[in-house]
Amino acid sequence: MIKKCLIANRGEIAVRIISTCKKMGIRTVIAYSLGDKESLAVSLADESVCIGPQPAALSYMNLHHLCEAALLCHCDAIIPGYGFHSENATFAKMAEDCGLIFVGLNHKVLKLIQNKNSLKEIVRSLSIPVIDGDCKTIDSDEDMLNHASKIGYPLMLKPVLGGGGRGIHIINDPKQLLEDLVRCRSQGFHELYLEKYIHNSRHIEVQILADKHQNVIHLSSRNCTLQVNFQKFLEEAPFSSIHPLLHRKTIQYALTIAKHIECDNIATIEFLIDANDNIFFMEINPRIQVEHPLSEMITGIDIVQQQILAAANQPLSFPQADIEFDGYAIECRINAQDPKKSFSPSTGVISSIRWPSLDNCRIDTGLVEGQSVSVYYDSLIAKVIVWGKTREQALISIHQALDQIEIKGISTNLDFLRYIVKQEGFIHGNYTSDLIRVTYPLWLIQQEQMQHAQNQDCLICAQCQRTLTIKQRHDHQHVCEYCGYHFKISASQRIADLMDADSFIEIDAHATSINHDDFPGYSEKLTSAKTLTGMNEAVICGFGKINGIIVCMGVLDSSFMMGSMGGVVGDKITRLIETAMDMGVPLIIISASGGARMQEGIISLMQMAKTAAALHRFDQSGGLYISVFTHPTTGGVTASFAMLGDVLISEPHALIGFAGRRVIEKTIKESLPDEFQRAEYLLDHGFLDMIVDRRHLKQVLTDCLKLHRRDKYE
Repeated sequence: MIKKCLIANRGEIAVRIISTCKKMGIRTVIAYSLGDKESLAVSLADESVCIGPQPAALSYMNLHHLCEAALLCHCDAIIPGYGFHSENATFAKMAEDCGLIFVGLNHKVLKLIQNKNSLKEIVRSLSIPVIDGDCKTIDSDEDMLNHASKIGYPLMLKPVLGGGGRGIHIINDPKQLLEDLVRCRSQGFHELYLEKYIHNSRHIEVQILADKHQNVIHLSSRNCTLQVNFQKFLEEAPFSSIHPLLHRKTIQYALTIAKHIECDNIATIEFLIDANDNIFFMEINPRIQVEHPLSEMITGIDIVQQQILAAANQPLSFPQADIEFDGYAIECRINAQDPKKSFSPSTGVISSIRWPSLDNCRIDTGLVEGQSVSVYYDSLIAKVIVWGKTREQALISIHQALDQIEIKGISTNLDFLRYIVKQEGFIHGNYTSDLIRVTYPLWLIQQEQMQHAQNQDCLICAQCQRTLTIKQRHDHQHVCEYCGYHFKISASQRIADLMDADSFIEIDAHATSINHDDFPGYSEKLTSAKTLTGMNEAVICGFGKINGIIVCMGVLDSSFMMGSMGGVVGDKITRLIETAMDMGVPLIIISASGGARMQEGIISLMQMAKTAAALHRFDQSGGLYISVFTHPTTGGVTASFAMLGDVLISEPHALIGFAGRRVIEKTIKESLPDEFQRAEYLLDHGFLDMIVDRRHLKQVLTDCLKLHRRDKYE
C-alpha cells in the first residue's frame, strides 16, 4: 500500500487529497510554488517542498522538479489531481520510470486518450456515435476552409492542446473562421482542429471507477450543461431531466468505452445530447474531475480514495450492485472572476470569508482569509456542494448556501450563481447549453438597474425584483410592500423598530469573546465581525419600554459570525434572563443564529444548558418569556432558549430547526416535505403560536404583554 504521496497540485484539490490521505494513514508532501507558500494546503500537509517560482510553467508544470521532489522526500507515489499535468502520459511514464506510483490511469491508456483522432475511431468502431469533425491538426487556412465546408457550419475551432474550454471559438461562417484563426494563433494556439457545434445541447458525463483487475463500474451521471466560456460553471447529479432509457444507454456507452480501452483507474466519459435526444461521444477525462463531489454525495463513495487504491493495485472492494444511489446533489463553482466584465479574472487579497452553516452542504476550498489570489493560476477558489433527498430539496439548499456565502476582497461570480439557480429553466431542470447565453444579458441589465438603484439609494427586492426606495423600506420596516419579503436587518435596527424612542438601555455592551484555545483563524474572524458590524458580540441585551411597558430584550444578529452562540453570548443571555427576574419584568429574545460557535468547542455547547437552566428559574418566578424567531434560527440556539418561550412567534418563512434536513432523513430513512423546518410548516404542526409580519410585531408584543398581569408592568 502507498505510504507517502507527493501532491503535484495546489488549491482546493490539494486540500481535498490531503483529507483522504489522512483518513487512509498516508503521509502527504505538498509541492508548492513560492506564491503558495502560505496556502492552506501547505499548512495541512505533513511535509512541503518548494518546486519553483510563482508562474506555473516554472513550478507546477515542471515535470522534472515534481519527480525530483517526490524522490527527495522519499515518496512512493505521486498524485496529480486535475489540471496541470494530470492527463499527461509523459508525466505518468516519467513517474513510473522513477519508481513512483502514478495515481491515475497508466501511461499507455493516457497516451491513447491524448490521441483524440485514434480515440474517436475506436469509439466509432464500438457503434457509438461521435461528434462530426477531425482532430487532426490543419495547418493552412485553405485546408481549414475546405474542411469546414465538409463538416458544415456552425462548428467549433478548438486547440489540440487546449482543455478547460480555453481557446475554443464558435464559428458561423468562413469569414469568422479566418478571423478566429488569427485570434487563436495570437493567443499561442497553433495546432487547431474543427468539430461540429451542436446547438441547444446537454452535456452529460459518467463517472467511472476501475482497477488493474479488469473491474469497471460506474457512479451514475452528472449534468454539466451549464458552462461559461466553455468552462463548467454549475453541475448536478444525477442527470435527472432525460428519459431513463436514454440515461441507461449513456451509462452503457461509457462502460463499453472504459472496458474497451482497458481503464485501470478512475475516469470520466463525456457526451453531448442534442435537441432530438441523439447521444454523441465527446471526450474522456482521465483524472479526478472538479465536480467529483457530486458523485460522492449521492453514493457515499470517496473517489479520491478509490483512485489511490486502484493505483496501489487494490481491486475494487464492491460490485456495481452494492452501490446505492441516494438523492440529488448540486455543485456551484465559485471563481475569482468579474461577471460584469465578461468573467475576466479577478485578483486581490481575501479580507474576509463566511461559509454556509448548513448540515447538507459541503465546501471544498483552499482559500483562507488574508490569502492573495493571483493571475498565475486557475480562477476556481471554492466549490459549494449541497445534497437533498429530492432535487427540489437540493434546490432549496443551494439557494440557502449561496445566500449565506460572503467573500470580500476580490470580485467573484457569486451574484451570477445566485441569479442562475433562481431561473425558471434551471428550477424545472429542463435547461440546455443556451440557458446562460440567454440569461446573461438579462442579468447584466439587472445589475445596471441595481447599480442605478444604489446610486439613487434604492434596493432591489430579492423575491419580486421590484425597486424600493429608502423611504419605502423605512416606512415598511424593511419588508417589501409588494410581496412581503422580509429583508435581513441588524440587531440594533430591530431594537429601534420595537422599543420606544430613547428607552432602551444596553447591558454588558463591552463583553466580547477572545480566542482562549488559539483556534486557527478565530481571532481574525472575531476582528472581522466586529469591524463589519460595529458590535462587540453576536447579541445585544438590555431593557426598555414597548408602548410604555418595561421589558428586558435580547436580539441576536446573524451578520456577526452567523449569530453563533459562544461563551460570551451565553453569558449575556443568562445575565439578561437574571436581570428580567430581578426587575420582575417580561423577557423577549429575538433569535437569528446558525447555532453553536464551533471555534469554542465544548464551551459553546455548555451554553445550551446554562441558558435553559436560567429560563427554568425565570419560569418558576412567574416571568413571561416571549421568543421571536427570525431567519435563520438553527442548531443549539433552537435546541435551548429559543424554543422555551411561553409564547413562540416567528417572522414569515423563517428557517427554524436543530439538525439539518439531510441528517434527519438519513436517521429516519424517510423523505421530508419541501417546506419542512419553515415557520409555516411548524405553525401547522403546533410548534409555533403565531407567524407575525415584522410591521405588526410591536403591536402583537404589546397585546401579549397586556394580557399577562398588566397591572404589574405599567
